[in-house]
Amino acid sequence: MPPTDQNRRRLKRVLPVVLAVTLGWEGPLQSAEPPPVAGEGMGNGFDIAGSAGGHESRIMVLIEQLGAGQFAVREQATEQLLSLGDIGLPVMRKRLSSTRDAEVRQRLERLIGQLEVTSFESRITSFLAGRQDEMTNWPIVAHLFGDSIRTREIYVRLLREYPELVDSLAGTPRELSVAIKSVESRQDEKRIGLEVMPTQIDMLAVLLPATDPAVPIDANYESRLIGLLRMNSSDELIHDRALGDRFKSLVAAWVRRSGTTHRQDVLQMTMQWNMSLGLKLALQTIEVSDDPLMLAHCFQAIAKFGDQSDAQRLSRFIDDHRPILEPLFESDGPAVSVGDAAMAAIAVIHRVSVVRVGFAVPVEHETFGFIFDRVAYPVDAAVGRQATAKEIRSLLARPFKSTQIAG
Repeated sequence: MPPTDQNRRRLKRVLPVVLAVTLGWEGPLQSAEPPPVAGEGMGNGFDIAGSAGGHESRIMVLIEQLGAGQFAVREQATEQLLSLGDIGLPVMRKRLSSTRDAEVRQRLERLIGQLEVTSFESRITSFLAGRQDEMTNWPIVAHLFGDSIRTREIYVRLLREYPELVDSLAGTPRELSVAIKSVESRQDEKRIGLEVMPTQIDMLAVLLPATDPAVPIDANYESRLIGLLRMNSSDELIHDRALGDRFKSLVAAWVRRSGTTHRQDVLQMTMQWNMSLGLKLALQTIEVSDDPLMLAHCFQAIAKFGDQSDAQRLSRFIDDHRPILEPLFESDGPAVSVGDAAMAAIAVIHRVSVVRVGFAVPVEHETFGFIFDRVAYPVDAAVGRQATAKEIRSLLARPFKSTQIAG
């Protein structure tokens, strides 16, 4: 059966890996035919087998016997309804909503609860064994992470710990927003990240809704997500041989729509996890931000991921002498300026030693491009800047060939 319009809209909003998913029908599972309950010797005269629809009247008789005057009859009816499994659940739920008999209601509530747990656990066991796939929104999770035993285990843990989220994955942005509140409330109640160490499931529960650009998320939600992504469990997942690339794609989907409040943290994350889209984010940010510290973080990402064409875009900052951070003590020396960081980034992009262009010590860094707060001059800062600026402009005047990384 083709995907529903609702699922199709959801898949168009999220990652490209999800766009081609074809969702199967997600109706109720068909239960295996229950074992026959023989009427002979059971005291009720019935032989109940087959579907609930075909024997609704017989199941109703058993339900009425739950309120019988004799204790033995009530117990016998209870046992037989339990033996039917989930086939009798629709009839029992219907009767529960209409009965006023306290005894019948009490026994029905207990029966329904037991049968729902048994049915759910049976489905989970079958699902984990790969014998059936008709689980709520499983196709979406499977297309995000692939169909494997590991992914099925992740899905089951999400289903157990965040059922509202799983139910909403194919829903509207409003439904996902409601699920977000549920996720936040659950994590706050459990003191996750404060008193309880977050798990990969806690992190994924926050990340999944954030990948949908149609779902509004605020700075507080992004702060929660960043905190979870910094945990060791996230680092382990992104380096997982089977799931790492898929997980990184999910993180990238959020990074592309992330706000500016936590932009420095996001840029650092892209560098730590070698996500080249940090370049595009940094280039966009230097066009709209005038904050010295923000610019310095952007220069790091540009130095790490950029090419010589990007170095040209940093040339306008060479004469920006605003301090990035004021030194805490006078002995720390002069403050590093925006222009200093820009020139260091340009040297790194050109693969020229920063010492060669006039800086006092090497500041290149494999993960972060360079460390801007270590930038210094061997002589008076004003004299050093002037000499280094001359070297940097000479680099920028050279012809270049773009080698920019796609992303």
